[in-house]
Parts: sequence; C-alpha cells; structure tokens
Amino acid sequence: MPRDLKNKTFEALAQSFSEGNRQYLDTNVAEDLIDYLLNHDRRDEALAISDYATSLHKSATGLLIQRSIILIEYDRLEEALEILRYVTPIEQKNPDLHIAWGDLHMQDGDYNKGIECYDKAIECETDPENYCETLLMVASRLNRDDLELWKHVPKYAKLYFAKKPDDPDMLFELAYAKDKCDKLDESMEIYLKILKQDPYYDSAWYNYALLCTRCGYFDKAETAFKNAIALNPDYNFAYVNYGNLLLTEGKYDLAIEKYTLYISLAKNTPEFDVSVYQLLADCLHMWAVFEYEEQNGADGNIGMTIPEDKNICDILALAKEVYHILLEHHFEESHALLQLADTYSILGEHDKGLKFIDRAIEMEDKNSTLYYMKAAILERKGEYDECIPPLLTGINYDEAPMCGWLECAKILYKIADNDDSLELVDAYTMLEDVSNKFSYTHLPYIIITKCFLLHIIGKDNNHNFEVFKSTVAEYFEIFWDALSDPDFQKMMDAAPYNTIDRKNPF
Repeated sequence: MPRDLKNKTFEALAQSFSEGNRQYLDTNVAEDLIDYLLNHDRRDEALAISDYATSLHKSATGLLIQRSIILIEYDRLEEALEILRYVTPIEQKNPDLHIAWGDLHMQDGDYNKGIECYDKAIECETDPENYCETLLMVASRLNRDDLELWKHVPKYAKLYFAKKPDDPDMLFELAYAKDKCDKLDESMEIYLKILKQDPYYDSAWYNYALLCTRCGYFDKAETAFKNAIALNPDYNFAYVNYGNLLLTEGKYDLAIEKYTLYISLAKNTPEFDVSVYQLLADCLHMWAVFEYEEQNGADGNIGMTIPEDKNICDILALAKEVYHILLEHHFEESHALLQLADTYSILGEHDKGLKFIDRAIEMEDKNSTLYYMKAAILERKGEYDECIPPLLTGINYDEAPMCGWLECAKILYKIADNDDSLELVDAYTMLEDVSNKFSYTHLPYIIITKCFLLHIIGKDNNHNFEVFKSTVAEYFEIFWDALSDPDFQKMMDAAPYNTIDRKNPF
C-alpha cells in the first residue's frame, strides 16, 4: 500500500477511535497504527489504542512488547516489568524485547545494563534493513539529554555507516552527540554534510541554527532558523529560539514577532510552553528600557520617573498585560513577579509593584535581587528611609554585594540631602552604623563604599584614596563589580581615582 494511502488509513482509524468507535483491530494493524502515532509524537493516543488492542489480543507478544515500551515512557515500570517477564521466555530472539529491557534499565538508572540489552537487540537482528533501523533506534535513545550517554553514540553510528554510508538520519544523531560532547566544530561539520545531501532536512537546519547561536555565528544562525521554519512552518519551538537569537541581537520588535507566532501556533496544543509568555513580556520590558535609554542617554534611569514617551508607556503596558496572562496560567515564579513589580513601578503604580515584589519574596525569601528591587521601588516612591531594611537584607544574602553597598551609600546620601536637620556628612555616619552590623568578610566592600560616599559628598582625602587603592589591588574582583555602577564609573573618571588602571590596578 502506498505510504500516503496508508497514512490516510491510520488517520481515519485514529479519528474513529477518538470518537468512541471500538472496531476490531488485528495485531498487525494495531502495531502499525501505534507505530504511526508514536512516530508523530501522539503518545496519549498510542497508549489508548494499546490499552484496547491488548484487551483484544491478550497473548500477542509483539503487541505486548510494544505496549511495555510505551508504559516505560510513562514511567509505569511495574506494569512494563510484568509484561516483559511474561514475554521474555517466548521472545528471546526478538530484538524489540531487548530494546524494551534496555529502556526499562535506562529508566531505572542502570545504564550499563541498558546498553548491554541494546547490544543484544542488535545482535539478534538478522534482517539487514531492520538491523540499521535498530542501530538508529539505539543511537536516538542514547541521545536523550537526561541520560547523558552521548559518548556511546559514535560506536553505533560506525556500525550503521558500514551498511549505509553517510545516511542523513544517523549523521543527525552523530552530530547531536558530538555537540553534547562539546565537539562543536565536528558537530557543525556533520550538520553541513547532512544539509549538503538533503537541504530539506528541517531538523538539521534547526539544530545547526542552535549550534551557530551558541558559537556566536548569528548571521548563519538566522539563515538556518529561516530555512527550518520555511521547510516546516509548524516547527513551533524554532520560532522561540529564533526569537531568543533576535533578542540577543537587540532586535526586540522582531523577537516579539517570533514569540507571538509561537504562541498563536502552539497555545492550543498539549506541547505549549507557557514560559514563552515570560520571554515575550521580558522582551517588551527590555525594549521599553532600551528606548528610554536611547532618548535619555546610557545613564538614564528608567526607574526614577514615568517615561514621557507614549510609545514606551504602551510597550510597558503590554508587558504588564502579558505578565498577567502568565500568572493566569498559574506560572507564578519569582522572576516574573519581579519584572511585573518593576513594570508597575516604572509606570508610577508603586503600591501595586510592592504587592507583587512581596509575593516574590514569599516564594524566595533569600533572593537578594528581590530585596534590591523592593528598595528600588521604595526609592522611586520617595520613601528613602524605608529603602534601607530591604537593601541590607539583600546585601546579607548576596554573594557579591558590591552593587548593593553602593546603592546603600546613594540612599543614605539622599536621606541626608532631603532632611533639613542633617548635613551630607551625616550620610557617612549612618553608613558607619550600618556597616557595623556586618561581618569582617564585608570589609573590602565597606571600604570601597565608604570611599565612594566620601567622594560624592565632597570629602575625599589622600589617606582614604590610598586605602581605596590598596583595597582595589587586593580585591580586584570586587572592584570590577563596582565598575558596573555608572556613578562609581564617574568617580573613577575623576582625580585622583583616574590614576588607577581599571584593567590592571596592581
């Protein structure tokens, strides 16, 4: 029977079954139908038909072996084991039996035993065509990311190529294994070999695009993503990874287009990944920040004032809407809540922002970034005194808290500057009191912060500069963290700090 006609027959049978019709299926038809569904990633349907077919043919060992393989995928190991114990004495020379045992051992964590069973399956295969199919099946199983057994794949590829030299399907498995073994140049070379033989191999284009992205060959990656999608417009996750590449390149509008395409194509499918809403919302948020900084200079702080540009506000409003869609899908995690809190606050709705950041802190009460965001929102609100407790908590949980300390210094400066009863130098006294609450391990951070604060209140002196210089020389990594702060960079541009080599202070 021609393949197209056979596929139409299988589709009609599957549709009839899904509508509740339970017509008789002989064992061969049932096995072929289940194989067809498995090859199209329709596992739930395959399992349902397997349930029905084995109820009709309780002693059909081939059907039972096939069922055991499906059950193992669903982690129903006890049921699979019961079947395999029953069929093993009958089907000792059946390669599929040993594949099933191999799958069971792999799922149970006994990888050596699993490989032994796969080797037995290959040994039992006498049909030349099926021999190659079994080798390909084994290579595909060993390429599962959760097993991390990629180093074994070349052995099976070598056996396969002895029968079918340079076959694209086995080349694909080999390229993937080489990639996972960090042999990126070899992997790239193999993907190009596949695509030279078969330029319509959409999965090879997709994997090649991912590999080029990781290696920084962005132009090649874009071309490969475009080819993969052109060949298979339903290749849903290609849109997501293409979007990620465009986001890396700062092409926010195009990245948004790809994420939106994925959502429109996949949102009603079982494979839909809700986290793409977060990618879309984060992209919108980053785009708004980028547009703001383009208008206000690189040091523009989007957090301090509501953007005047309506387009930026519209982008942020859309980001907020998408974050809420994410939460409606019960995808509530701290990063999404943090970004939503930030978006509300940038738009001037500080109290709503605080509500969401507090929800995030309830989920991850030792995440320093969350406390820093809470302090930032309170700062935007003008409640400077209230900023200090979350800042100090964040510093306490931060492994490299230099930026937290610098922010603390700036807040203390604002407290002193906004209180008529205080002089600016009082900020330094407050910093002394704050720093006394921390252990000796914070000393280099505190020294650098004190010098920074003395500079911004205009109280630099040679002694403090010499202490700063020696601290920087001893703790260069901490100094390097500080350089990410634009106000700290301004200090380093001023005398006498500009005499320090920022790349090599020693």
